[in-house]
Amino acid sequence: MMPARPDPILPLALRYGTDLPVPPKLELALPAFAVGSVSPMRFSPDGAHLVVPTANGTFLWDVATGTKRLKLAVPSNPDEFAFSADGRELLVRGGAQFARLAMPSGELVAKFRAKEPLRLDGLPCLGPDAAQLLQLAAFGRVLAIDATSGRTIAGHVLDPEGCDGAVHWLADAGYALIAQRAVMDGDGRYRSGLWRWDPPFAVNAPQRLPGAWDHLDTAYLPARGELLLHHRPAGAGRDAYVLEVVDARTLAPKQRFACGAATRARAGFAHDGGAWSAAVDEGGVQIGLPDGVITWPLSIGSAAFSPVADLVALSGPLGLVAPRAMLPGLLASAQRQRDLDLLNHRGYARGTTWPGRQLPPRIVAWRGASGIGFEVEAIDGRKYVPLEGVAIAGSAAVDDIVTALASAITRAQAAALPGQARERRDFQAGALTAPPGDWQAGVAVTLASDAIDLWPLKAKKGGGFVQHWSPVAAIAAETRGGALWNAIAAMLPRPPPVGAPSGAMPFPKVSGKAKSIAAEAAPTGGRGVGQ
Repeated sequence: MMPARPDPILPLALRYGTDLPVPPKLELALPAFAVGSVSPMRFSPDGAHLVVPTANGTFLWDVATGTKRLKLAVPSNPDEFAFSADGRELLVRGGAQFARLAMPSGELVAKFRAKEPLRLDGLPCLGPDAAQLLQLAAFGRVLAIDATSGRTIAGHVLDPEGCDGAVHWLADAGYALIAQRAVMDGDGRYRSGLWRWDPPFAVNAPQRLPGAWDHLDTAYLPARGELLLHHRPAGAGRDAYVLEVVDARTLAPKQRFACGAATRARAGFAHDGGAWSAAVDEGGVQIGLPDGVITWPLSIGSAAFSPVADLVALSGPLGLVAPRAMLPGLLASAQRQRDLDLLNHRGYARGTTWPGRQLPPRIVAWRGASGIGFEVEAIDGRKYVPLEGVAIAGSAAVDDIVTALASAITRAQAAALPGQARERRDFQAGALTAPPGDWQAGVAVTLASDAIDLWPLKAKKGGGFVQHWSPVAAIAAETRGGALWNAIAAMLPRPPPVGAPSGAMPFPKVSGKAKSIAAEAAPTGGRGVGQ
């Protein structure tokens, strides 16, 4: 018997005839409401409105009533949103395209493209009179840009290898604060710094402030006059990050919290100081509450606190706005939505391997004119390389097929490094081992730590294969034997014999009983042949 797993078992979910489960609709009562956004959201400075980006456009919501007010005329695929200090304008950037909108009417004030050949980076801000905007750019530059024409008024190099960050306008202090990150150095750290930039920006150059940080992410809280610093302390391990609350003018520390690591933390802090948030790289957002820390499961980690009320906006499959005290009670629903979202998209986009993480063992099952076979792959750093293959005659008994499958999996697992988590990955991580020349259909089988994922493959003219970028099935990680073969065989239709009616004939299953594939592969059911 396999030991009980602490995390949810992902059921088999085939696109071929088996619909994915639909989660029950979450019922929320005001002041909580659902927004259906997986992208980071932003409250207006007075907390009355919420900017909600979605796949169908960017919308302005009324927070008091929990209703959608209007669709905003913003650049397609917007990267960043920033309100002016007085909240009367919203600045939206999408690449080098900008839009300024009057709030809360949504009327377009100006629309322009930055006249700057360099790639723009990070969060911009509107200057003291909204006539200029401040924006970081590639090669460590910070720019003052005319907020009507897009013409560059001034530009300065901060760190020549700067790559990202944020610019905050401190209205009460009368200057801009620039937080910039530089590219990763040899020991896997991002050096970061803070600069002060006094107007007029065409005359004055930014002045670097004392201090250095690793992998710094910042957020400014105008109502509190505070700056949030999410970073990794010197000498700390990869996951030993902290969130510091400091005085925005003097950088004097006020509070400090231990939290997880994230490439872009998007740190947040409640208006009364009673809660904080920071994204974590493993997927989700840590939220610190008075009675403990919870991890809210999100596809894109983001939590935004209202600047005036006890509300937090959480993106992800269960995009919602709710009082922070309600979040622990909604955690189970959020996890369920996260599991189903993984079945739909599987999250195979990560392109790097974190310490302690490896590619999962992988084999390719194929069907050709002469029979079927299994190609075994080995892992060479961050890519797969061919190891060995075995062909089986089309007339082979099912028991022989199951035995060959088990042998291929054992060989693939033996070629992988032991004792490390198997991270799901897309085909960008390494070339797929090509089956023999006469193959007609195939299935890539990856054995990750929490699920076995199956990709159907089709041969294309001239060699190679046509693939799905996301697997169409996910079954429990411990599934083996006949149950696993049944799931693979469902994607390997065998051509009909000569003279037979047209239409694909599936390979024989282990059992002749009328069981669905989902039931056959479920970990709670009977164990398959060969297990």
